[in-house]
Amino acid sequence: MMYRIPRTGSLFLIWILAVLFLFSQGMKADASSQSLFEQARSLKSRGEYAKAIEFYQQILKEDPENYQAIRELAQVYSWNKEYDKSIQYYDMLLGKSPTDYDALLGKAQVLGWKGEYNKAEDLYSKVIEAVPDYLDAYLGLINVYLWTSKHNKALNLLKKLEEENPENQEIIKKIFDVYYTKGDFKSARAYYQKIIRLDREYKASPEVMADLCLFTIDSGYLYEHLDIMDDWKSSYLTISYKPNQKFTAVLSANWLDRFNEMDRNFGLGFYSDLTSSLNAYFCLTLS
Repeated sequence: MMYRIPRTGSLFLIWILAVLFLFSQGMKADASSQSLFEQARSLKSRGEYAKAIEFYQQILKEDPENYQAIRELAQVYSWNKEYDKSIQYYDMLLGKSPTDYDALLGKAQVLGWKGEYNKAEDLYSKVIEAVPDYLDAYLGLINVYLWTSKHNKALNLLKKLEEENPENQEIIKKIFDVYYTKGDFKSARAYYQKIIRLDREYKASPEVMADLCLFTIDSGYLYEHLDIMDDWKSSYLTISYKPNQKFTAVLSANWLDRFNEMDRNFGLGFYSDLTSSLNAYFCLTLS
């Protein structure tokens, strides 16, 4: 004898099967989207921006409202120096949510890179007014001040940030950058020492170190203590003097403690610019 399923039972079974089918399709779509994100981010991290853009576009083709894809695509366009396209996608986010401060920050960064400094400054100020503890917005605004040679405005803002958080490495490094860019090497050296105390691994470029030692103001000093290895300790002191802007006299001393044995070196050198692209350096060293 055949058993007949009631009509209500048949409808319920069809509904269950439909739900399971749609759920499985959604799972496949999510897996596909996640795979595309992983590939796009991998390409982005390797600097292959054009290829990454293709994957983000593919995600948006399947899901045009995907917030994360739009935001990351805007970022990659900016890194690929396609600034107008980047701004277009940030505006897409801001059109949906004008108070999306992450998108406002991203757009401000792009405007700064594009050279539209006044617009960038306005956007950074808008973000800071709404979110007073958004450090990235402050640092972005300071970059605009640097690019427009507003060094004093940058320093005034940074000093306020330093008062609130004197151990923040990003703030200390940015103050160092401003002083160095401004040509105030004496103040730059003081902040370089603060950076070293906060980050023992930090090391300025040889060009920056040369400027800190052979500076263009009348006199100054640089002292630093470095742990090179566990059982090596190296210190050096450099004093430089530049009379009448004609040459720089450099008196240096360094001592290296290796396995409890001390090596000392003392030097007297003279540094002079012969032309804009050629200089001379003469040094006497006593070990």
